[in-house]
Amino acid sequence: MEPNKRARSKNFTIKDKSLLVDCVKPFLKVIECSETNKKNNERKETIWAEITSNFNSQSDNPRDAKALKSCYQHLKMTVKKENAEYKRQRFATGGGSEPQELEPTSVKLLSMLGSQILPLKNLYDSGSDYHHGSPSSSPSIETLEDITSSVISPVIDYCENSVNETLTEPTVESIVVDICDNVVTEALIETTVEPVVNEKIRFSVKRKSHVNKLDDISSNVQAKKVRLDDRSRIEHELVELKRQNYTKQNKLLDIQLETAVLQNEAAQLEISIKKTQAKYEETRLEQLCGVYSFPIESLN
Repeated sequence: MEPNKRARSKNFTIKDKSLLVDCVKPFLKVIECSETNKKNNERKETIWAEITSNFNSQSDNPRDAKALKSCYQHLKMTVKKENAEYKRQRFATGGGSEPQELEPTSVKLLSMLGSQILPLKNLYDSGSDYHHGSPSSSPSIETLEDITSSVISPVIDYCENSVNETLTEPTVESIVVDICDNVVTEALIETTVEPVVNEKIRFSVKRKSHVNKLDDISSNVQAKKVRLDDRSRIEHELVELKRQNYTKQNKLLDIQLETAVLQNEAAQLEISIKKTQAKYEETRLEQLCGVYSFPIESLN
């Protein structure tokens, strides 16, 4: 028996593809979400079931969710290829035919998936023509010179004023005035200089950050010192406990030695008692032999 083959469905027409893109558009954020947890997957299945229902209610050729997913993925790959080919033909050196325009369905899907297909915008390289359809918007040499002079001049004036002020003998009033001047100068620089340069000349902010770093370092050093003191104290206590333990062990060994000496003396005393008893028995036997006057056979 031949295995069951999947029934061949009709091809997607241009109308079906456009309808599929329209049905997918309201749920694009959920469908294109890259998370793969259980909750998100279940939500995608629910969304595709709703898309299938909307598609079948408007189309003459009913489809299942699997077919619609496959068609949508194929449409995305096709749009990427068509857009790359269109860009290549547009930036060609010429001499050939006009670049083939994208299909309406591809244009619609490209507008939906722009962040995935189109490159990032850059106002200062050759890609600016592609995004804006106009000549490169890079600043001219005169503009750069004006920007440079407007940025560097306040910095030079500030540095010269700082050098001149450091040559005079400092007093309390001059220090207060210097601080006020620095604050005012920094405020003026913040309003006139570009943000990138502005970050480089905020001396007070840098000083504060350095002071904060020094405070953090000193607090860390103090904490390490406390930990080291605690560790040395614990080690000293441990050494003292070990010394006391060794002393007790020595005393125990002395007691054991004295006990062994006493046990030895007791054994010697017991041996002497045994010897005395043996002599007494021999004497008693001799007396018994003399009374009864019969020979005692040698034990040998």
